[in-house]
Amino acid sequence: MNDNAGQSIGTIREEQAMAGAFTYEWDTHRLAPGTYFVALLVDGKVMVKKAVKVGER
Repeated sequence: MNDNAGQSIGTIREEQAMAGAFTYEWDTHRLAPGTYFVALLVDGKVMVKKAVKVGER
């Protein structure tokens, strides 16, 4: 995962998984509100998805 400046802020999971749908929790309590990017490697292709933290609950 990277912040909006392109700096790596950590890894949620780094594993090979069977086909199917998965849900992973991301502990964001130490992150400032902002835009973050999650890179996924799926079938040999990199997919980047945007995640936005808007504030604390």
